[in-house]
Parts: sequence; structure tokens; C-alpha cells
Amino acid sequence: MKKNFIIEVIAKPSVLLGTRVGCPHFSTTCGRAPHALRGFAITLIAFFLLAAPAAITASELKRNHVSLLEGWSFGLGAGALGGGNISAGYRMPYNPDNPNNWMNKFVFRADFNTWAPFGGILENVFENIADDEIDDHRRPDGTIGFTGNITARNAEFNSSVTGRNLGVLVDFHPFTYTRGLKGFRVSGGYYFGSLDIGAAAAVDDLASKIPEYNNYFKWENVNIGGSIYAPMISGLEYGASVGIKHIRAEPKLTLRSTGPYVGIGWDVGLFSNLKMTFDAGVAFTKAHEMSITDNLDELDFTISSSTLTINIDGDPSIPSSVKGLLSDAIQSQLIANNVHDFTVDNNNITVNTAQLIEHNRSAIDSALDNVRADRDKAIIDVNKELKNYAFFPMVKIGFMWRF
Repeated sequence: MKKNFIIEVIAKPSVLLGTRVGCPHFSTTCGRAPHALRGFAITLIAFFLLAAPAAITASELKRNHVSLLEGWSFGLGAGALGGGNISAGYRMPYNPDNPNNWMNKFVFRADFNTWAPFGGILENVFENIADDEIDDHRRPDGTIGFTGNITARNAEFNSSVTGRNLGVLVDFHPFTYTRGLKGFRVSGGYYFGSLDIGAAAAVDDLASKIPEYNNYFKWENVNIGGSIYAPMISGLEYGASVGIKHIRAEPKLTLRSTGPYVGIGWDVGLFSNLKMTFDAGVAFTKAHEMSITDNLDELDFTISSSTLTINIDGDPSIPSSVKGLLSDAIQSQLIANNVHDFTVDNNNITVNTAQLIEHNRSAIDSALDNVRADRDKAIIDVNKELKNYAFFPMVKIGFMWRF
């Protein structure tokens, strides 16, 4: 029965590789399955070829009234990039009547890693750091102050760490019967999965006050009858405020772990059947990927309606006889500078400063286009660099109980 099973698997590997049967679902070229499917099938064939004798041994153990758990092992652990680890494996029990049995050198193992136990903890750490930073910049009026004259009504930050992978592995113990080295093993197999590290930042009612009106409004003193007059101007501390209602950015780094795996490990006996396990290896994967989702492509600036007042009537340094002439001359200056949104009250002129910035709308839109271009270039550059790291390292430590 054992011989027939092995012959059938070897003679008909096309069934496991996805050729002929169901081929259109796997590839546009008949007889070729995707890379991941082929890797899984090859690992599966190796697993069954080596596990078949173990199954027969289990039957013999049952007939001899030995526990069916004999040879099985179960482990728990944690690792860098993998998170929490659960594993289950089978190794043919040692047979004193056949101490050189080569099958005893192999362990057939399923290995599952997930960030579920630790992802929430890391997310809370990152978010608490961000919240503290935001609170440090919060002003008495509740707004958040950034660099310069930039403020926001609210800012939020969230993070996410999610990932899992499953491996089908075969461990080989070359020194099974050598004292001091029997815990050493070489591992090979195939992993499926990925690790996603992401963040989401959002800012509401972002505003930037633009100082110095003179950058937009070229003020000229007025010569009347040989005398130079420069009326007082109020409201010159800041110019118009440029604002954004809502801006968000959600970057994400995807570390792929799907691919063939090779590694080494060591099992150290503690007491009874309890062992401490160490694993180090690498899965050879496709290139990792950085992406970002944001609303920069739909973003638009708004300009607040603030004012400045050219105070002619209330300026004691200006004679009453020239106040009307001075007001007319300044109004002509404004119109010449394409500033038409102003009102006149008793020779005093109040200007809506938003239009001063509106004349520079094209420059603002150009600046936003530059931000979008920088974002796109940064993503391309990062992904180009990630192509040099098409692998997923794994380092794990844990405990295992072997029956």
C-alpha cells in the first residue's frame, strides 16, 4: 500500500501542479501554474513522500498500544517581523531496533505566524507618542500650532500593524545521534503571507496666515503739492489666511513573505519533553511595496476674507485740505494694481485682502502641483529601492513540547 501510494504521487504530479485539470483557472498558458501554487505543490509532494512512512509507523504504534501522540510536537513562540508563532510537527519516533533509520532525521512541520497578539500593543505605543506630540502643540484656544503661522483645528493619527503567514516546512536533523549536535536542524519549505505596516494622519481646518501685505500690495506714498503723504494703515500684522478644510495621508508598507524558505534552527532540551527552540532563516519573495492614499489630487486652497484699512480721515499728520485728494490718489493706485474690492468711508479706504492673494492663485496651485509631484517621485524612489530587498528574514524563539 505504501509503495503504491508513492508511485501514484510520483507518476501523476500534474494533478497537484494544476496542469491539464482546471488549467484555465491558473494560467493563460496551459500546463503552467502560478509561482506560488507550484511552490506549494512541490512542498506538498515532498511532505507526503516523507510523511507516508510516518503514517504507517503511527499505525504500528496503535497496534502496539503506544500513544498516537508519540512523535508529535507543538510549539509557541515569537519572532521579529513574524509576531506570535504557533507550530505543529511530526517526527518518526526513535526505534532502538533500527537506530540508523534515516526517516528519524526528518520533521514535517506546519508553522503559523501572526501579529494579532502584538499588533494592538504597537499601535497604541505609536498613537500615544503622536497624541503627546499633538498635545504639546495645542494652544489655549484649542487649536494646534505648527511651524511658523500654520494652525489647525484638529489633528488625528492612527497606526496599524497587521500580518500573518503560514509555512509548510521540512526539518532535517543531520546529527540526530551525535551528542551535543542532535538539536541542530536545517529547514526548507514554502511560506505564504505578508506584513502590512500603515498609518493614517488627518488634519482639519488647516490655515496659514501670510505676513507682510507688501509682498502682494505695492504701496506707494503720494505726492500732493510737493508734499509726500503716507497714511496710517491698520491690519498689517498679517495678510490673508490660506486654508485647507481637510487633508489626509495614509502611507502603507507591505512586506511580502510568500516564497521558498531556507533556514537553520536549534532545539535545546530543558526538562522532560520541554525544549527551547531557535530559528533563523529567510523567505525569498517578490519585492516589497510602499503605497500611499491621500486626497492631494482633490485638494484645493481657500482664501479668507480679511481686511486692511488705510486711515486718511483719522490721521492728524494729513491736512484736511488734502485728505480728499489723497484718498482719490490711493484709490487710483489700488485700481492700477488690479485691486477693485474696497470701500470708502469719509476718505478712509478698507481693502479686502483676500483678492491680493487671489491674484497669486496660479502660484499657489503651482506649489500644490509640486507637492503632488514630490509625493509621486518619493513613492517611485522607495519602491525602486525596495526591489533590492526581495526577501523576508525570520528570527524566532519559542518553546516546544515533544511527545
